[in-house]
Amino acid sequence: MGDWASAYIEKLKNGEVVQFQAPNDDSMKSRIESGQLVTIEPIKSARLRVDDIVLCTIGKCQYLRLVKDITTDRFGPTRYQIGSAAGKINGWIMIDQVFGKMT
Repeated sequence: MGDWASAYIEKLKNGEVVQFQAPNDDSMKSRIESGQLVTIEPIKSARLRVDDIVLCTIGKCQYLRLVKDITTDRFGPTRYQIGSAAGKINGWIMIDQVFGKMT
């Protein structure tokens, strides 16, 4: 998915709400249609829940994806499992890789 969301991520980091058309990505089809106007607001970690749609980075790629699971290790930070609506799991990420939540 490349760096299609860099400008939006910068705005979210500055506390701004952003709107854009969802990229052509069938993996979120049951939740977001390609080209659908989405609104993303900056997140606070306490507000993230399973099934939230987030703008995040996984590796070097930027995605709109579902929070599939949340885990907090006894001695470690909270981690978020990210995946598609089609059932694919992209992996586990930290809160600093999540920039906004779809509202």
